[in-house]
Amino acid sequence: MKTQTLIQFNLFLVGILTFIGHKKYEKTPKLSIDLKKSRVKNVWKFKKVFIYTGNKCTPSGTDVSSYYYDQYIEFKKDGSFIWYGESSSNTGTWIFASDNEDIALTENGSGSTDTYQIIKFEENEFWLRRENTFCYECTVEYHLSLK
Repeated sequence: MKTQTLIQFNLFLVGILTFIGHKKYEKTPKLSIDLKKSRVKNVWKFKKVFIYTGNKCTPSGTDVSSYYYDQYIEFKKDGSFIWYGESSSNTGTWIFASDNEDIALTENGSGSTDTYQIIKFEENEFWLRRENTFCYECTVEYHLSLK
C-alpha cells in the first residue's frame, strides 16, 4: 500500500512540475503578465528580419534586414506605439492577444490591426512572427533588440 501511494504521489509531482515548467513562447522562459508589459514598454530596433515562404516570391529564409536598418518601434506604457520608418512614422495602440502569446498593433487612422506571434521575449530581445505578409503565403520573422 505504501509503495502504491508513493508511486501515485511521484506521478502527481511529475505532472505538476511539467505544467509549471511549460513555456509560453517558443524560445523564452515563462514570464508573468506584469513582467511582459514592463519589458515591452521600450524602444526596439530591428536587428534581423527574415522572409519564409512557400511560394516563388522570394527564396525562403531570405534576410531582408537591410530594409529595416533605420526602423524601430517604441511601445509606450499607455498602450500606444510609434513605428519609426525611414522617412515617416506610424502610430497606434498595442495589446497582448491570444492569451498573451501574440501582440496586436492597431494603426491610428486606418484602424487596421496586425497581429504578431511572440516567439522570443527576453530582457534585450523581442522576436515576432507574422503570417501572410508582403506576398501570398509569406511569413516574416522580426528579431528586435533594445535600442
